[in-house]
Amino acid sequence: TGKTDGNGKIDITVPKDSVKPGDQLTVQAGNGAPGTVTVPTDTPTTGVTITKTPDGGYQVGGKTKPDTTVTVTDNNGNPIKDGNGNPVTGTTDGNGNIDVKIPSGTVTPGQTVIIDPNGGTKATVTVPADTTTPTTGVTITKTPDGGYQVGGKTKPNTTVTVTDNNGNPIKDGNGNPVTGTTDGNGNIDVKIPGGTVTPGQTVIIDPNGGTKATVTVPADTTTPTTGVTITKTPDGGYQVGGKTKPNTTVTVTDNNGNPIKDGNGNPVTGTTDGDGNIDVKIPSGTVTPGQTVIIDPNGGTKATVTVPADTTTPTTGVTITKTPDGGYQVGGKTKPNTTVTVTDNNGNPIKDGNGNPVTGTTDGDGNIDVKIPSGTVTPGQTVIIDPNGGTKATVTVPADTTTPTTGVTITKTPDGGYQVGGKTKPNTTVTVTDNNGNPIKDGNGNPVTGTTDGNGNIDVKIPSGVVTPGQTVIIDPNGGTKATVTVPADTTTPTTGVTITKTPDGGYQVGGKTKPDTTVTVTDSNGNPIKDGNGNPVTGTTDGDGNIDVKLPSGTVTPGQTIEIDPNGGTSVTITVPNDTGNTPTGETKTPTTDVKITPDDNGNYTVTGKTTPNTNVVITNGAGNSIASGKSDGNGNFTVPIDNGSVKPGETLSVTPDGGTTVQVLVPNTTTNNHSGVNGNNNHSAGNNANSGSGTGNTNGNNVDGSSTAGSGTSTVNSVKNVTSATGNSNGNHLEAAVSTENGAVSGLNGNHSSKDTGKLPQTGEETSEGPILIILGEILAMFGIAIKSRKRKDEK
Repeated sequence: TGKTDGNGKIDITVPKDSVKPGDQLTVQAGNGAPGTVTVPTDTPTTGVTITKTPDGGYQVGGKTKPDTTVTVTDNNGNPIKDGNGNPVTGTTDGNGNIDVKIPSGTVTPGQTVIIDPNGGTKATVTVPADTTTPTTGVTITKTPDGGYQVGGKTKPNTTVTVTDNNGNPIKDGNGNPVTGTTDGNGNIDVKIPGGTVTPGQTVIIDPNGGTKATVTVPADTTTPTTGVTITKTPDGGYQVGGKTKPNTTVTVTDNNGNPIKDGNGNPVTGTTDGDGNIDVKIPSGTVTPGQTVIIDPNGGTKATVTVPADTTTPTTGVTITKTPDGGYQVGGKTKPNTTVTVTDNNGNPIKDGNGNPVTGTTDGDGNIDVKIPSGTVTPGQTVIIDPNGGTKATVTVPADTTTPTTGVTITKTPDGGYQVGGKTKPNTTVTVTDNNGNPIKDGNGNPVTGTTDGNGNIDVKIPSGVVTPGQTVIIDPNGGTKATVTVPADTTTPTTGVTITKTPDGGYQVGGKTKPDTTVTVTDSNGNPIKDGNGNPVTGTTDGDGNIDVKLPSGTVTPGQTIEIDPNGGTSVTITVPNDTGNTPTGETKTPTTDVKITPDDNGNYTVTGKTTPNTNVVITNGAGNSIASGKSDGNGNFTVPIDNGSVKPGETLSVTPDGGTTVQVLVPNTTTNNHSGVNGNNNHSAGNNANSGSGTGNTNGNNVDGSSTAGSGTSTVNSVKNVTSATGNSNGNHLEAAVSTENGAVSGLNGNHSSKDTGKLPQTGEETSEGPILIILGEILAMFGIAIKSRKRKDEK
């Protein structure tokens, strides 16, 4: 029974055993009219054959229903099963050709089996009787190459296989079964390679279609091989010795009889001399210590030997690590006190930039120390560490894991130091070194370092006075590539002559000179802008000549307060707000500027040196108040400021002003050498307010500044000269170095290479002394001489 689908179609399966071909079946659908169908007839199965196959099984052929399954059963309809318990089946192709393979051992000769195609008629066949040809006269003989030749007679033109007692095929050195063939007369021809079987072994000769025959491999009648030795040679290879058949070839094979081959793929062989002495050389790298090899003379018995253990010291724990200079350090352990060479994969020495092999040594404990210079090897390259008397070790040059350092900048900071920025490895230490890799150190002798944040942003602060403009420094992050930067030139304009005066409205007026056409801000000592009554920062400007104009409103600052005048692009200057009388409040004193000296060199340049407050700016201005040079004192207050020869001229008076220090004037000396022997005269100084007078007497013979010889007296007048006292002394000198005056206006002269009972030098802070009138007079003469020339020049210009 069944049921129609939605379209009224009927699909009913009728059991095979319920009907037979040709039966008429009636189909009744509900109350509809009945219909009849005829059971189809099976396709006839014809021409069925069963034949023996070379593997001992059988092949079933014939013709039946196309594209169907064919099952093999016994007489009772039970499926014949293969060795795995699966039914033996096959198929037919599109033309109905039967293809069924019955495995060996599944059926026996004379057995009746049924070939049952699905949809085809069954056919009964009988497994054919065994018609194999008898195998007779089988022989096995030794061949010159150490193998064996099998002969005899069996089925003509068939394959002959050699197996062991268990039926397993004997295999050659390549793992292939040893087989041969018979000719048209059934003569057997099978060659068994040397080393495949052994004397006395029983083997089976199995022809396809012929009966099997058992034979024994004959005993060896070859010459005995004795006294075989294998020893290490200096080149890393081995020498084989011993005694066997004279004048024969000796081959070295592995345990399986496969020839040992040299680097070119050729078998390793040697010969024996007329006395049978073996001479075989095994190249380095062909065999390994502890390996078993066979020495196989042609016509002689084989001998098994073991490659001797290596007596060289094992090389262990070899490492190769990147060094900060871009090279590599090789470490590890091997033979003590020996030379270690680095080679490439082919054994060629790695060479340094000078073409010398890269080598190192081991210490008394065997610790390896080899330095591979930068650029000698590349990341990922395989190199061999080869100690003399130690085993070789292969290592790979590590990949470069340093983070690139990019975008490095160095900028001046308001405090006179520098800020280093850029990007490199995150969360690491960054060190600043000079060109030679020596750390730059701060005032306390500590290396200048900084760090990077989690994003790799560099933050290094270089303190003031540690590096100089134009200096090349190296930014060296730990784990990042180094970057070279140049300290930028100082482009800030010196700020000089700053004044602050009370104005009628109760405020203050700031003046001075700095960078032209810029903004000037007034801040407190902490750098916070001073603000007016509206909360706006107090600022001003400079004109085209750099004159400062800043007005501080009343109530913005208080007398005695320290404030900072900070021009944009100019140096900052600290001043003190005066009291209501216009004077600096009591207790506010400037740091004395001492030991000021100006010295020329052979190129016409000058250097101003002296001492003031540590780590402060020093500005040098000419008589017109224009800045001509600037510098900074070191941590001890010492300063050295160079002046180009084109900036000043001999006889010119310069002012040396440190921030927060007293101003000292110096007289530019003549760069040519003149011989001076004292200055004559009784000199009276008078002029201006608060002038003190002084006199001096000196005995002299010699050359004056203008080169003429004279003796006499004179009177000079200097405005506002204070605190000059007298002294008497004899002096002979050769070179006038400079004239120096204090902030109060006293001028002092220094004679070079002089001899005097009392060396004259005016104090630079205004205190009294009893020394130096001769030097003072000479300085005044030179100063007046310079002023006269300047006046004359101005007159000529008019």
